[in-house]
Amino acid sequence: MASTGERTQSEEETLDLLLATHFPDSAAVEGGVVSAAACRATRVDWRVAARIITYRRVEWVIDSFAS
Repeated sequence: MASTGERTQSEEETLDLLLATHFPDSAAVEGGVVSAAACRATRVDWRVAARIITYRRVEWVIDSFAS
């Protein structure tokens, strides 16, 4: 539902609302399609992810769902 409390009226409106809610600093791409090359992770991306996403942190998150 939109901030007005009304239901979205189209798929595009729903997707825009989800994008704005969960990724507030991002923007929709016209046509909704981005080439695979543009989305491909770089080595730097993987290095950053490896520092952030650890086994211990994943285990903690999963355990927190059980509470």
